[in-house]
Amino acid sequence: MIIRVLCVFVLSVTWCTALNLPSSFKKCDLRASDFDQCLSNAIQDAIQHLKEPLLEYGLPQLEPFQTPKEVILEYGNETTGIRQKYSNLKITGFTKIEKTSARFSLERKSLNVNITFTNILYESDYGARGRFIYLPIDVSTTTAINLKRPTLRIVFNLEEYEKENLKYFKARGGSFRMKMKNATFDFKNIFKKGCLNKELNDMMNEKWENILDYFQETFPELWISVFEWMFNNLLEKVPVSELFDGL
Repeated sequence: MIIRVLCVFVLSVTWCTALNLPSSFKKCDLRASDFDQCLSNAIQDAIQHLKEPLLEYGLPQLEPFQTPKEVILEYGNETTGIRQKYSNLKITGFTKIEKTSARFSLERKSLNVNITFTNILYESDYGARGRFIYLPIDVSTTTAINLKRPTLRIVFNLEEYEKENLKYFKARGGSFRMKMKNATFDFKNIFKKGCLNKELNDMMNEKWENILDYFQETFPELWISVFEWMFNNLLEKVPVSELFDGL
């Protein structure tokens, strides 16, 4: 009981006390001519360090990354209409980065980040109900979506506020876009008795660009909320004066 109370006390003090940047994160000087390049390197390095969580800063493990959020996708008409649910989503590859570019504007209070990953694999439980050319679909199975060299473009708008006489940033109203070299899909046992399963996956892999255009309408809502949550976990603990040199 005493140990539990002490743990709660320590965590409360940590959450209420301003922190420096994690020692493993690089700090850049706003006055430097190469600030954006330094920031690009710092962001890439910070992400690659998150193979283990930084609990003090509320930053989760990214390899693999698991989210409890669900994604619901619906489309179609009376002949082909499906309601899909992706849950228990696990992503691997977030720490394997090819390149990063970032731009930060203190005046406009905005952060733009482009990150190209080597490969990202999405694995999840998958449920679907509906019809495909009048064939009934009612499944609970698993799926995998493999993205080759995806580039994520994330834009954060920042608001400044004060807490305990220190200035902090909060990310709000971000946006998210994604492009990649190609993608492959593996949806298990969509149709009973295995009929058309291979044909469906082959068709999706052949028309992967069209499929991803459809996913782009819904998945960004999930990912901007996830990235915004992680970014804000750091921002609420580290004041603006500790984020950069030269302020």
